[in-house]
Amino acid sequence: MKRSKLALNFAAIAFAAFGLILFIAPGIMKSVGVEFADKAGAVELRAFYGGIELGLAAFFALAARRPEWIRIALTGLVLALGGIVILRGFALLIAGFQANLLIYLCWLGETALFVYALLALARNESE
Repeated sequence: MKRSKLALNFAAIAFAAFGLILFIAPGIMKSVGVEFADKAGAVELRAFYGGIELGLAAFFALAARRPEWIRIALTGLVLALGGIVILRGFALLIAGFQANLLIYLCWLGETALFVYALLALARNESE
């Protein structure tokens, strides 16, 4: 159970940090090649990307404190991160692995949390 709560709490912190960064400074996405043409683009980045990150952070934080939610929250975390990790890998392949260091650092962090959450879910399932 400790590994499960740790995975969910870490996910909550990471998603909240990213969500707040995107809300406060959506222009930071320029560092990975994502730019917006006008203020409507900034609204979209703040609202959708910042909002979904903060919503997920709240869910993972709440689930870490409710034992009956842990397994489903871990499953959601594994599926979400699994999708990101796999598709980022394919996207890098399509791009001929031409990406900046930040993209690779994101991929590394996402992969690490994915593997940890997967192990926590496997252990949770066996308890």
